[in-house]
Order: sequence, then structure tokens, then C-alpha cells
Amino acid sequence: MDKNWVPIALFIVVGAVIFGYFFFNAYVEKMRQYTLQKALDSDIELTSGFLDSVGKSVDFKTRDFRRGVILIALGISVLVFGVIAAELNPDTPVSAFSIFPLTLGFAYLLVWKLQDKG
Repeated sequence: MDKNWVPIALFIVVGAVIFGYFFFNAYVEKMRQYTLQKALDSDIELTSGFLDSVGKSVDFKTRDFRRGVILIALGISVLVFGVIAAELNPDTPVSAFSIFPLTLGFAYLLVWKLQDKG
């Protein structure tokens, strides 16, 4: 197999994963709105608990912490992979790519830490 197919396949897979994430999130939101519209059309009384769950906002504090931890873990894994790859082939600076997720992860943790805890 030609070596050029490896990066091409990598970008195709990453693009497919990102597309799938946004596509299915939009589908879930569309179905939620469709269900709410059907309930309103059929004159079903909507409880306050149901309406609260529909309009529930995202907890940014928790999301920032989770994203930070995940990105730091991703950066560490790329760093470890880069160290192993450098021992096999010293011409590949793969570990340099670990700085991007590490920096983003630390930034998310910094935002999480600096947010108002109230």
C-alpha cells in the first residue's frame, strides 16, 4: 500500500467523525423540536418538568472541565506516541503535535478554574 494513503485516510476519518457528531446532534435537536410541536398540536398539557428539560441550558463549568481533561489526555497520548515513533524512526517529529491539544486542555482548565463558582 502506498504511504500517501495513510494521511488521506486519517483526514477522511477525522472529517467523517466531525461530520457525524454535528449531524447527529442536529438530528436529535430536530427530533426534540418535532416532539414538542406534536405535543402542542395535539393539545397535550405540558408539565413544568418537561418544559424545563426542553429548555435546559448546558453547564459550561462542567463542560470546560471535561474538555480540558480530555484534551490533556489526548495531548499526553500523542506525546507518548511521538516518543515511541521517534525511537523507531528519528525523522518523525510526531511529539511536536502534542502541544496543540495540551495547550487547549490547559486553557479549558484555566477557564474552568477562573469561572465564578457561585
